[in-house]
Amino acid sequence: MTETCLVCGRELTENEKTAGTTCTSCGTGAADASQSARGLRPGDGWDASIGKGPLGAIGGSGPPESPGSQPRSHEPDQGANIAPYGAYQQVEEPGTASYNPDRPPWGFGAAICVWLASVAAIVILPNFAVVVWLLFERSRGLVIPADQEQVEKLFAQPRVALIVVLSTVVAHLITLIIIWAVITGLGRRSALRAPEWKWIGPTPAAKFVFVVGVVFLLFIVEVVVGSLLPQSKETEFDKLVKNAGNVRILIAFLAVFTAPLVEEWVYRGVLYGGLRRIAATWPSILVVSLLFAGVHFPQYWGAWAGLISITFLSLTLTIIRAKTNSILPCIAVHILFNAITSVVILSHHY
Repeated sequence: MTETCLVCGRELTENEKTAGTTCTSCGTGAADASQSARGLRPGDGWDASIGKGPLGAIGGSGPPESPGSQPRSHEPDQGANIAPYGAYQQVEEPGTASYNPDRPPWGFGAAICVWLASVAAIVILPNFAVVVWLLFERSRGLVIPADQEQVEKLFAQPRVALIVVLSTVVAHLITLIIIWAVITGLGRRSALRAPEWKWIGPTPAAKFVFVVGVVFLLFIVEVVVGSLLPQSKETEFDKLVKNAGNVRILIAFLAVFTAPLVEEWVYRGVLYGGLRRIAATWPSILVVSLLFAGVHFPQYWGAWAGLISITFLSLTLTIIRAKTNSILPCIAVHILFNAITSVVILSHHY
């Protein structure tokens, strides 16, 4: 039993001890204090007449509003203590959370599988398409020559070039589907919100100057290397372009619009991100650069200047990816470089 008043501290009489824990003078105020101490009970709520409830006023401790006065704003007072809750932050929709581009959700194993699938699609589909075409033509009476020179002439037909290019487009589409499955986790994440798509930092004008400057540097290196190491023979790519006829335009379209997007996502996006989960920056740069250049070696074999130029291009693009954490500048540089090269090639054949 309480011996003194909880409010003023005066010793309680016997009747006051029996009635409660406060003296007669402090009874009303102490009852409110006791109610507040007990917390919010069922039926307790906001008292508009005094501007607060059992837990106190919201947003400040100002006086209650008087009749006829302007209603108080629902915004928190400047002096309100909201610091413990921190700054307001936007809540992302499920499945759209960002991640560190150098620590992506996929691992090294998935990255290698994507790379192998892309290489297999580029190598297998065109050859499979050509074999199907040969079987079809043979069923119509075509005699496949045994002489190597005649075989080369057969495969140099514009029709074969068209089959190769169209099947390469299909290979690119299949590769994009595989990439989408990996970077989105089969749709659990947003592909458009992947951080590799964001190039944070420079202004648009600075980005444009950067891309043009890098492409200009790449062509300077190509010219210098070409003057020191002239091409020793005609490459497979040169033969394809030379004998492709009007298919050259489709080849140029492929080189400018689909190849940069697919290759940058495979090498600088999925593969580089997967490598960074298990290796440091520079080992990852070197591995990705060599794998990208190695895939192009069969096209440029024997043209040593072309091999060095493609290796330098790969190394440059991978360094850009490492420094910017984005594949957007890589795609932009790749597109512009291939576009200028395609214009030069087409200008020599028309």
